[in-house]
Amino acid sequence: RALCFYRSTRVIHPYWVNPFNYMDIIIISLILGLGFVHGLAINIQNELKADWLDSSIHSSYVDISELLHLVVIRQFILAMLVLLCCLKILEFIQISAVFAIPVIIIRGMMMELFSFFFIFSVFILAFGLFEYVLYSLTYSPVRSSSHSIIAAFRSSLGDIDFDGISEIDRTLGVVYSVMAAFVLVVLLLNLLIAVMNEAYDDVKETAEARWCYLQFRMIVGSEDYKQSIESDCPDTNNSKSLEHSASLIFDVDDSVRQGRRRFIPWKK
Repeated sequence: RALCFYRSTRVIHPYWVNPFNYMDIIIISLILGLGFVHGLAINIQNELKADWLDSSIHSSYVDISELLHLVVIRQFILAMLVLLCCLKILEFIQISAVFAIPVIIIRGMMMELFSFFFIFSVFILAFGLFEYVLYSLTYSPVRSSSHSIIAAFRSSLGDIDFDGISEIDRTLGVVYSVMAAFVLVVLLLNLLIAVMNEAYDDVKETAEARWCYLQFRMIVGSEDYKQSIESDCPDTNNSKSLEHSASLIFDVDDSVRQGRRRFIPWKK
């Protein structure tokens, strides 16, 4: 018997292809959350002030721990909002190839390095928990699991406390320090450099073609928008003919995604 497997293809709306649109959703959510937290903080502040004015003893202390907690959350949301708004600038400078190609390269490298960062986090977690279980009672930098993971991450950057561990355990501590230095520093960091070089070469080949495709989609979208304004029943034949003409020159579906611009002879 022959089994036929059908691969389901999903049509993704162009809006969800651009990762900056996800950033817009996050920014809007943060603005709404910031307004809610700020309003809640003002409400609690007014209640505390009214209770203090109504009390007979104005020198009594007021518990503002809840208000302080909301203020910390508000400042964190505001900081995230400022960070994302600054990163949003990268979307608007993509209109020029001088700025767009580096942005596309960085975005592509981050996608390529996702698998490596997952493996890297597994090693950090393993060495951090190992150090926490072994030295949490005698070594203060790894007194908790979070501190031990941070110490393992610092070890991966070359900040290994050889003297502190060797004073506690002169045999296993030295062996652990050497093993951490070899695996986290020598092996993983050099592997990271190699993966980044390979990802940079792969993404750089496709960056210019991707930028040309983005400009092409922008032109098609602008033409469709103009036609929708000029007429109640927009005629999309011009945009379709524009897309058809461009597909004769560039094989958009295959060449652009593969990163190679393959010129096709013009057919009248």
